[in-house]
Amino acid sequence: MPGERGWANTTRVSKPHLTLGALGALGVLSLVALGAPAHPAPTAKTSKTAKAFVDDVNKELKQLQVRSSTAEWIKNTYITDDTERNAAAANDDLRIWAPKSVVDQLSGKPELADRLTAVGPGEEFTAGGFPIRTFGGQHALIHSSVPVVSNVCYLVEGTVYHPGDSYVVPPLAVELALIPINAPWAKIAETMDFAIAVRAPRAIGIHDALLSDAGRSLYGSQVQRVGLEYETEYQPLLPGESREL
Repeated sequence: MPGERGWANTTRVSKPHLTLGALGALGVLSLVALGAPAHPAPTAKTSKTAKAFVDDVNKELKQLQVRSSTAEWIKNTYITDDTERNAAAANDDLRIWAPKSVVDQLSGKPELADRLTAVGPGEEFTAGGFPIRTFGGQHALIHSSVPVVSNVCYLVEGTVYHPGDSYVVPPLAVELALIPINAPWAKIAETMDFAIAVRAPRAIGIHDALLSDAGRSLYGSQVQRVGLEYETEYQPLLPGESREL
């Protein structure tokens, strides 16, 4: 998500859109379809030449898929200038509330200029008809060599708490906490402690795109286990799924 270094969290209010899984599949198929014809048909009709041709095509398609998957993960995980500009073009109702550093970064885009509102911790506003309160102030530390950037935590309608890229505990009880499961700044022990400290009746996992299915299950099971000890019901949120709040 974009911030002073290109990433930070924002809150969106927008119309329904295609699931990330559907968009990802279309992206991979498009790249494969465009990439394959770049190879001319083999001129020598021998098994050795045919095998070399197939191996070469498979190698390039594999590289295309890796690049496509990487680009798709970045697009789906982080908010960038391009993702916001595209979202604005597709949705006239899109509005963005974000740290000032993010607003400054996006304000040069004509499509976004009148849709941006800078917010910091300790503020209250209404977004899409929902009352919002903000907390936090800075991104969790990745490493001493990496500058700390802005981060805002959002409490939606006094019920749903989104900590962004942080383990900031809200100063009041919440009904549902979104739990960051994995990130360069995250540690499973601290994630579990965060879930314990918030102690919401319900918790849903977020920020887990770096994990494999096995990793997502392992990390989630640890949060689920400790949550049961503190009366927090944890649920994962898999790609393409939704939850009724």
